[in-house]
Formats: sequence, structure tokens, C-alpha cells
Amino acid sequence: MRYNQFKYWLENSTDLQPRPMADALSRVKRIEHGLCLDLKYIKDGGSYVLNKMEYSAKDESNSKQPPIGLTFKPGANIRNGMASLKAAAKQYFNFCHATNYQK
Repeated sequence: MRYNQFKYWLENSTDLQPRPMADALSRVKRIEHGLCLDLKYIKDGGSYVLNKMEYSAKDESNSKQPPIGLTFKPGANIRNGMASLKAAAKQYFNFCHATNYQK
């Protein structure tokens, strides 16, 4: 993951305030440990990761576990957590696209 470049891009190419920016950076780091964002972006533009991040109301009612590599604290709302992580992954892939990262 290109953390420093992503941080610079967020600071200079978005209108995010410091706290949401820090949240996005933290979430992308969490995802990176389990799903290798750059490799997945190069392979398919991030489609695999975004598909893995889907977590529906049905998944929630069935107590479906999140993808391997993504963990949540006991009692956490996994559906909301997955939505936040997915939004951060989308931001990272937008960064990859905007900076012409090679697929």
C-alpha cells in the first residue's frame, strides 16, 4: 500500500476534514493487512476487494463472518463496519485510478 502517497492525495485532492481523513487512512491500513489492495487493484481494478466487502442485511441476520483478515471487536456492528471499510477501499481505488497506478 502506498500510504504516504494516499495521505498526500487525500490532503490535496479531496475536501475531507482531518478526522475523516485519519479514519480513511486507518481503515485502508486494516484492509491492506488482509486483502493486499495494490495487488488487487493491479489485477482487477479492485473489484475482488469491493465484492468481498459486500455485507447485506441478510448476512447480518445470518451472523455471517467478515472476510478472512478483517476482524471486529466483540459486539461491533459488522454491517456498519464493513460499509465503512468498503468506502475507504473505494477511496483508495479512486486514488489508484487518479494517479494512473498501472493495472
